Amino acid sequence: LPISTIDFGRYRNWTWVNGQLPGGSPFASPEQLADAVSNGLDQRGLRPAMSNQPADLGVVADVHVETRLRQVREDAYGGGAGYGGYRGGGFGYATVPVERTYQVQVLVVRISLFDNRSHQPVWSASAETATGGDESGRAKALRQAVNRALTTYPPS
Repeated sequence: LPISTIDFGRYRNWTWVNGQLPGGSPFASPEQLADAVSNGLDQRGLRPAMSNQPADLGVVADVHVETRLRQVREDAYGGGAGYGGYRGGGFGYATVPVERTYQVQVLVVRISLFDNRSHQPVWSASAETATGGDESGRAKALRQAVNRALTTYPPS
């Protein structure tokens, strides 16, 4: 279905597809990811379905860590022989651009929503954020990535 024909307002509740918690990773347990996604969906007005009622949406989520290359351009100030120059009353120093490439670990969260009646995918997004260092930093990074992924729900 084209997104424009979907009435996202009729989706009120959700459940995990096949009753399965999302897949964990060495970075986050299935329970940590489930909690972060549940909180994010709650902020968008989607509640977990009660066990005795059919859910409007099925949810699939996963988290993993990927390596990215980052390039940073810095200006290094050159001095001494070959750089200094007499310019109308004073000495100036040239800047030399230096480009550094380094690897960073990023946390990638992917969330997909399915219409439980038609079993068709209705929305999907992923987002990444820098991995936090300690346990509270990792929990914050996980929440951040989930919230970034959910910023486009519901589509306008």
